[in-house]
Amino acid sequence: LAAARLTHPSIVAVYDTFSEDGVDAIVMELIEGDTLRQRLDDEGVLAPAEVARIGSRIAAGLAAAHAAGIVHRDIKPANVLLADDGRVVVTDFGIAKAAEGADLTGGGQMLGTAKYLAPEQVELDPVDGRSDLYALGVVLFEMVCGRVPFVADTEAATALARLHQPPPRPRDLRPELGPDLEAVVLAALARDPDQRWPDATTLA
Repeated sequence: LAAARLTHPSIVAVYDTFSEDGVDAIVMELIEGDTLRQRLDDEGVLAPAEVARIGSRIAAGLAAAHAAGIVHRDIKPANVLLADDGRVVVTDFGIAKAAEGADLTGGGQMLGTAKYLAPEQVELDPVDGRSDLYALGVVLFEMVCGRVPFVADTEAATALARLHQPPPRPRDLRPELGPDLEAVVLAALARDPDQRWPDATTLA
């Protein structure tokens, strides 16, 4: 229902919700195209201009969600659709949290995908829109470097790694990158939310 309130070209449209025989479901806009996950699996890394295009449109969609009081909490390439018509669409608000009202996902749980979690999610601290910006920073890093910044033997170790070490510098892994793009990515990946981009509109 929260996602259904969002209207933006970079957010998948949700038309209806229903329950049938104990199964809750949503009716969504059909997007013809691939996920960003599929694109990265096929191509490895993307050209800087394409990274900027995709990243800015994800950020614009997040800005609309955050303005409505919704934090996505699971931004990752599998939840970004690259439509055949050129749109970049954020989907799967399945664990999104409204800034107001009950948190239906429960307390004391690390929610999201380990590779893309913000440090405050790992530490089970309160999250806000800047947590989504960190996850977008991980996605940007993966688009430019072909890997996520933190990888360990288990999901828990991967999640904890960001608490104990800084991310690699993208230009150390891909020297041809420009310094401006690297600066954008590293600012999004700041461990302290106050050191990140202040909001998704600024990042876009």
